[in-house]
Amino acid sequence: MGVSIASTEPLWRRPGVAREAGWALFWGGVGAAVCAAVIPLQPDLLDEGTSLHVAQRLLRGERLYREVLIFTGPLPPEMLAWLFRHLGDEIVVARGVLVGLAAIASACAFGIGRVARAGPGAHLTAACLAAAPALLFPRWSIYAPDTLACYLSVPATFTALLAVRSAPWGLAAGALVAAVALCQPLVGIALFASLAIAVVISAPAGQRVGRAGAVIGGALGVGAACLVFYARRGELELLWTSLVSVPLALDPVPAAPLNLWPPGRFSLALLGSEELYLPRISRLLSAASAPESEGLGVLLSQFLYLLPLLVLAASIARRLSAGPLPAALWVQGAALVALLLNLHPRADWAQLVCVLPAAALQAVLVVAAGEVAPSGRKARLATIGLLVPLAVGVAGVSLGLHRAADPMGLGPHVPQRPVGPGHRDAGIVDAIDYIRRHARPGAPLYVARGEPLLYFATDTRNPTPFPSLVPGLRKEQTVAILAGLDEVGLVVMSEGTPRQRDYGDELPALQRHLERHFRLPDAFRGSPFPGVFVLERGPDRGPTQIDLFERRHEARAFVRDERGLERASRREPPWLWTRQNRRPLAFVLGLGGGGLDFELELPEGARFEADVGMEELHGDRIHQHPEGARLSLSVGHRGGFAEVASWRVLDAGDRANGWRAIEADLSPWAGQYVTLRLALTPEPGKPPRPLAWWGSPRIVAAP
Repeated sequence: MGVSIASTEPLWRRPGVAREAGWALFWGGVGAAVCAAVIPLQPDLLDEGTSLHVAQRLLRGERLYREVLIFTGPLPPEMLAWLFRHLGDEIVVARGVLVGLAAIASACAFGIGRVARAGPGAHLTAACLAAAPALLFPRWSIYAPDTLACYLSVPATFTALLAVRSAPWGLAAGALVAAVALCQPLVGIALFASLAIAVVISAPAGQRVGRAGAVIGGALGVGAACLVFYARRGELELLWTSLVSVPLALDPVPAAPLNLWPPGRFSLALLGSEELYLPRISRLLSAASAPESEGLGVLLSQFLYLLPLLVLAASIARRLSAGPLPAALWVQGAALVALLLNLHPRADWAQLVCVLPAAALQAVLVVAAGEVAPSGRKARLATIGLLVPLAVGVAGVSLGLHRAADPMGLGPHVPQRPVGPGHRDAGIVDAIDYIRRHARPGAPLYVARGEPLLYFATDTRNPTPFPSLVPGLRKEQTVAILAGLDEVGLVVMSEGTPRQRDYGDELPALQRHLERHFRLPDAFRGSPFPGVFVLERGPDRGPTQIDLFERRHEARAFVRDERGLERASRREPPWLWTRQNRRPLAFVLGLGGGGLDFELELPEGARFEADVGMEELHGDRIHQHPEGARLSLSVGHRGGFAEVASWRVLDAGDRANGWRAIEADLSPWAGQYVTLRLALTPEPGKPPRPLAWWGSPRIVAAP
């Protein structure tokens, strides 16, 4: 089948095994040291935060998949809960696991190079893994399911390579592959299939079934043990639902492939999201305020996305030009193919970092594996020539990250120092401080979006089964979260961005509930407005009878010219993102203003409520509200309009404090069909602007 086996002699009997073990320990130490150098930095709010939060809940006696709903494998939270139980629930315990895994992966990568007879190239294979925590920061230094799966895939690949020669190693390989699947099921299943096929291809004739059978047996053994464990707890159906049924029923993640042509330029579809596709380390260490959409940085990024495919193509080219491939190329190539699943359907940088170390390792093997004289002087010099700049780069990046890091962490429970601007400037520290001052340990808190790390950082309790927002699971989340909110006094909310769905669009019933029962504290008012803020329970504003934002498509939009003459507006206003827990109802303006007319029946005791005064909102671009304008509310009835109330907006106080709550009594028209007019008249002499908005306008009944 086109495979060559370097040696059938057991690894431990080969000459110089003690020296090789020493080198493996050395590279394990290097990998641990690099990882240890960066684990004091950059906590991850979502993925790592979910693992920490779920493990803490399991420590308190809750059951995974019963009281705590996640849709990844059980190994990361269950293992971390066990460690918390014995070592304390501190983030350093979770990060310590990564240091150990970095050591094991680096040592195993060296072993792959040695078994492949790559000579000095084995040091390069080890360096590919040892450098990952720094050069691919922060993904390889956070405790998250995909990070654990990537680390475990390296010893799984190494033992699968040894399984070509020895069946017992196949059992170990299968068990490690099962551990990968218990972190990330899809990647683990793909790794199981690809490594089993590679072992069949690489094993000596007559022993292929036995070698592959050992891998399969090891994987099935661990999988069966997991099923028995959950079956004895009566939770086998919950396991199947959480890992299979629900993920298949969720809304598919929108595909976002990186364009590779023309070189050095992003496509128009990716403009505005460039930072998702650029190396994270360049953004953390760069002083630029915004990523570039073209240039050398984009070209280098595109090359990195192509690298896994180029390496696989080079492997095929070597087979065609040089004959049978060493077993190491088949086995490591199989692992690379499995890890490529991380790039589907979203091929962005967060997924690519899981693939690059495996691609770099395979590239080294393509050049060096199975050489006749790999230990020659030229090979040693070439290896040193690559290792030295790599070591300098790792040291420089590590020092740069520490220099760029904020001197303070995220509180006593999360001492990791933030590096990225999203962590340093988004109000996260202020939110944590506010919660710690206003909520006792163990108090209920709801984190509405994707920052579950704040539960762990503030020692608070999540009264819902969901650690974070799950896109597409609307009905189940709405029911469970509304029930949990009854006992909640504080809610953590983050602003919407073009990279995620708006909260009001994802969970509209919850958005309305938050608008009715929660308000923004004065501590989070001001400019610039934080990206993460706290809402506190306030007076009940009354049940919504008519949500004008949700009925916006029924409204008649009109504009006025400079003479005040009205005509129907033919322009659709752009979508604007919810800000500070208010949904902007936008409308287009003419030179003399404009507005919206709603035809509706007013309920008994009707009262109009809304917010005004937000100066700036984000949508397809940044939009500015007209200054000094007058917003008015009028009621049209029996052929004429009567102005009920008006508000002058965007004076100095509005610009400093954001939204300002307003209301007006509509009870004189209760029970009647009317035209409710929400309009804007610009200030005389002020340059007109094309857009204005109200914040979450609604009609409520008397309490």
